[in-house]
Amino acid sequence: MPDVQSVAGYRLVSWDGVVPDELLQTFTDARAGMADAPSGTIPSPVEVWDNERTRYAAQVIEQRGEHLSVVAVLDHSGRIVGFTEVVVPGDGKGDGQLYGTAVLPGHRSRGLALWMKAAQIQQLRDQFPDLDGLVTDTVDTNVAMRRTNERLGYRPYQQVNRRKLDL
Repeated sequence: MPDVQSVAGYRLVSWDGVVPDELLQTFTDARAGMADAPSGTIPSPVEVWDNERTRYAAQVIEQRGEHLSVVAVLDHSGRIVGFTEVVVPGDGKGDGQLYGTAVLPGHRSRGLALWMKAAQIQQLRDQFPDLDGLVTDTVDTNVAMRRTNERLGYRPYQQVNRRKLDL
């Protein structure tokens, strides 16, 4: 894994499970960063997030017996401008699944995704020493995230051909 430096003007925070109350609104707002992620030739529906849904998503993961790990980056005002989420199997073994990574427009191309993801990888190695690896899904047209993942050591291992039938 590359040596990743912090990014001036920002700081990282992390939590497991449900987002702390003091970060709930800004974390919910940051989810908008996923809306314009490249999705290939099949458009993805815009997901609307509110505080209730943000909490509920984490609670469902917990109810399944899995662990949710979140690393977020805050700007100078304390607002979350990027995040990355990984779900780890309940026994801490096997592969963790990346649920999403986003950086808000205006904060992109500064290395924030690389910084967050590198920090999260290290935290997961420390917290779950029996974890085999991490799996992420990245559409071919998301060149920036593919480059970030490659720098971190992710390698392609499966190709998916998704199709949609309109009804």
